Amino acid sequence: MVLLYLDENVNRQLGLLLLALGFDVVFARNLHPPHTSDHIHLASATRDGRILISHDRDYLLLHRAWRDWFKDFGPSPPPRHAGILLIPQEPVIPKSDAAMILRTLLGSAAGEAFSSRLLDWTARYGWQELD
Repeated sequence: MVLLYLDENVNRQLGLLLLALGFDVVFARNLHPPHTSDHIHLASATRDGRILISHDRDYLLLHRAWRDWFKDFGPSPPPRHAGILLIPQEPVIPKSDAAMILRTLLGSAAGEAFSSRLLDWTARYGWQELD
């Protein structure tokens, strides 16, 4: 089963749609106070083996820092996060469409397929891996 962690900027209704589709969803708002730093959310998601879903492109910087820091200074092999998925929010894409886009991606692969990867969805290109 794919485990998901919804960043505090993700609308609760999107999370409820994902729950209705059968995903195991945790809401950041239920675990941490408002305005918790993104690195805390990434650490919480990683600790629980959950793919982090966000609208916040700041996670690209965190993903790169994670990868580069551990490569140069960390243990070998480096620890892996469970994955980061970035998807636009309304009005760019309705929540129901976002849920279906996530379902299509997540339903076609095991959760491990996203390990230490960051994928970004755009209407023009669909899912793209950002490095």
